[in-house]
Amino acid sequence: MYKDTLKEIIEIANILNKRSKQQLKDITIYIDNIINTNISNKTIIEKTFDALLDLTYILGQEVESVYYRLLNYYKSIDLEAANDYETFYLEIINEDEKYTLKKEKNM
Repeated sequence: MYKDTLKEIIEIANILNKRSKQQLKDITIYIDNIINTNISNKTIIEKTFDALLDLTYILGQEVESVYYRLLNYYKSIDLEAANDYETFYLEIINEDEKYTLKKEKNM
């Protein structure tokens, strides 16, 4: 029973990871469109940041280059909001690093 449950959890985690990576590819294309067409609508950009932050919880630093590409673009539109989004991202990454270090310490 325990092995079956563990196997199911691993399968679900693998599916989530695979779908998240595909979503990151899709968002990357969307971000390219935002930048290439000079979209300055804050709502659109901030919803994209929110989606990237959600992916950061799953994919960690795999999101970084895409996130910073949008962040650097957004700085010319709203520097204060861009700085806030950088802080949000770093908080997630730093929390993940703390957890990883704590986990390694306990091994």
